[in-house]
Amino acid sequence: MPKRDASRALEKSGWTTLVNIERHVKILRADAKIEKAIGRNIISAALSTAANSALMISSGDIFRRGPGHLTAGPMDSFDSRFDAFWNEYDKTGAVFGMRTSEYLAWRYGAHPFVDYRIFALFEGENMRGYIIYFHDGGHCQIEDIIATKAGNNTSALLSSFIRFTRENSQADSIVIKMNRNSVNTVPLRQFGFLRRQDSQKFMALIPDSSSPLLSNAEKWFLTSGDKDV
Repeated sequence: MPKRDASRALEKSGWTTLVNIERHVKILRADAKIEKAIGRNIISAALSTAANSALMISSGDIFRRGPGHLTAGPMDSFDSRFDAFWNEYDKTGAVFGMRTSEYLAWRYGAHPFVDYRIFALFEGENMRGYIIYFHDGGHCQIEDIIATKAGNNTSALLSSFIRFTRENSQADSIVIKMNRNSVNTVPLRQFGFLRRQDSQKFMALIPDSSSPLLSNAEKWFLTSGDKDV
């Protein structure tokens, strides 16, 4: 995922842009934008209350609660349940980055500058999906999201996380960066996420002798967490 100047040099060496990592934003609260526009006063407080209520009512998570046999909440570490989930996850005909507990602990748990956090979906003792995220000012940034394809696990995971973030943080928005793909689709629009115009190139140098799978952009699943550490 190179910067603009680096991408030009890579293109000259035969690298091509395989997919774009697109940025999607869901607004949770309007307080900051309203106060920035008219200042903090009685009028801005009233407008913020009305706007926040409208945002919550129109949010897809209000009406998309997961089945009763599913539970979701924060986790403290990347334990063996992540390995069980990754081993059972159907990766047939798709290209994913590594997601073992050892790798996740190294990539996120041991990061020296960013306080990454974990939110997971369970069916009994079995993990059905998880989100890795961090807070940056008024933004909650999702770095990785993945759930088993059975049922509506992805929707249950995302709706639970949106409610959790709204109720347990002061974040004004949730941001997620990922590519368009057919292997781990996330219903972002259904939950009020809007795609922004900016994006990040993902470039690859794929030899002619490689599997056709590697050249099929829709079969790659990439998030901002797949960038260089």
